[in-house]
Amino acid sequence: MIMKALILNSLENSPNNEAIIEMVAVDVNNHTIDFERIDLLIEDIAPCRFCYHCWTKTLGTCVIEDAARQIIIKMHQSDWVIALTTIDEGQMDDVQINIQVADMLKRVFERSIPNTKYSNLLAIGICEQASPAVELAFKEAIERIGINFRYQNAIGVVLASNWGKFEQQAKIEDTVTRIM
Repeated sequence: MIMKALILNSLENSPNNEAIIEMVAVDVNNHTIDFERIDLLIEDIAPCRFCYHCWTKTLGTCVIEDAARQIIIKMHQSDWVIALTTIDEGQMDDVQINIQVADMLKRVFERSIPNTKYSNLLAIGICEQASPAVELAFKEAIERIGINFRYQNAIGVVLASNWGKFEQQAKIEDTVTRIM
């Protein structure tokens, strides 16, 4: 079966982030026939205006004319959407950690109308130090996105930027191998 994967990168340009993106691309390429990488930070993507024209006038298509329209089409055509994002830990307390994903990734998801393809979502979050609480909060946030947007599978994985290259590579390889 030919699988298509779409890598949505919202990481800032840095040597460590570029190494992580390359690791993901190599592993995805080893498991799929067709993949594309889109760097969201260089795309023109407006936030949702909450006008609801996508529901009332254009039947599932956002009325804003920008790069998000084509990205959303590619998301719907993919078997796997792989989202790379930074994790910003908000206030931490005993009950909840507020996880914020990168703004550009959020803009794409909030303008995406659930479709019937039921593709899969793998979100890889990068933070300074991974803790069990951060990993759990990120995993649960991605699972909620999966429910809201009708993904067949929605998996959240956290990588710490202070891990060594081999530790990051092992986590990426294990995750991609397990799901594809």
